[in-house]
Amino acid sequence: MKRICLLLLASTLILVGCSQIIEQSHEGDTWRVEFQTDQTIEDREESSFTFTYLPENKEDVEEFSFVTSTGITKKGIILDQSGTHTDTSFCTGCAQSPDHPIDIEISWITVEGEEFDKAITLN
Repeated sequence: MKRICLLLLASTLILVGCSQIIEQSHEGDTWRVEFQTDQTIEDREESSFTFTYLPENKEDVEEFSFVTSTGITKKGIILDQSGTHTDTSFCTGCAQSPDHPIDIEISWITVEGEEFDKAITLN
């Protein structure tokens, strides 16, 4: 029994040691973007992008879209009342390197029909 407990403890410590959390962010005049990923195993990760529209007229944004250099494309997103949207994804074989920047193209349309684009890089 003691041997089994030691084996379970050792396995848990090994698995905990394999987890890596990476955080990158950018804040400009219009958007704050935060990226966080938890790599539980070398080639598998759970990641999230949080987009926050910074100007006070959040209700003027009808929808927005984004494309990332990590391969995520989303269109027609509606911001919540606080001007925020979080997108979570899971993937295998796609682990993000901590020193690799992420390029993001953001496009948004106002309720008046004006279109805007912004390119940012997360470091």
